Amino acid sequence: MSEIMAKIYPVKWYMDAPRRTLLDELESALHNWMIKLPDELRYHEIGSRTPPPPHVLVLHAEYYSALLLLYRALCVSMSLDILSSC
Repeated sequence: MSEIMAKIYPVKWYMDAPRRTLLDELESALHNWMIKLPDELRYHEIGSRTPPPPHVLVLHAEYYSALLLLYRALCVSMSLDILSSC
């Protein structure tokens, strides 16, 4: 999450790469991280009658919070593009 904050929401924009490229790279890194999780840290909704341990739930909550933070930047930049074309 700190990488998202540093690259997508910096205090002063200094990156040469387009924002969309950074978003794609960070999204890919997050998905790869989730895919590589060991099975005991995965959350299986289907077929499980017992809830996972709290540390697994918190891990997944952090993952989805990072995705929301990432996609929020995309939505804001898309809406600014729409407004500037009017």
